[in-house]
Amino acid sequence: SFYLLTYGDGFFTINPDGTGLRQVTHPPRGVSDVKPDWSPDGRAIAFVRITANGCGNGCETDEIVVVRSDGASPRRVAFDPPGKGCHAGGVCRGIAAWSPDGKRLAFACDDKICITDADGSALHRLPQDQPGGLVDGNPAWSPDGKLIAFNRAVRTEHAVFVARADGTEARQVTPWQLDGAQPDWSPDGTR
Repeated sequence: SFYLLTYGDGFFTINPDGTGLRQVTHPPRGVSDVKPDWSPDGRAIAFVRITANGCGNGCETDEIVVVRSDGASPRRVAFDPPGKGCHAGGVCRGIAAWSPDGKRLAFACDDKICITDADGSALHRLPQDQPGGLVDGNPAWSPDGKLIAFNRAVRTEHAVFVARADGTEARQVTPWQLDGAQPDWSPDGTR
């Protein structure tokens, strides 16, 4: 087994005993590969690629990319058309999370959660069941793939919510005063 870790602009794998450090991605200058997540079968890794000048000088692009676990065959699965970027008519993307069956990815896209098939097809945004001003992020699939936990922000307050995988029936799990964020499921899905 290996661990994933981010250091500098790329990310690495390492054995649990601290040996075998290996760089997986080698981004060019001005590009950062961050927030990696293993696919359930261990054959692929999804991550966010941030390119500081991806759509022009000072125009950042944020893409979701999938590579084989050895770093080969990078494939962009969520990205903007040329000339668009995170704050230039494009989408700001964040943490990607694999569904338990490895067929889909959930990730933050601007103020919502988006889901796409692992090859980048069938991209859709999950609905928000409350009026505007919400920012949803940091999705985490339940072990059975039926639910997604995420953090929701309203102004400066944060709480953890859980919704069905289609975005319906969202319910608040933590109180606003706890300032909950970045949820993760227990292996049996009960916590």
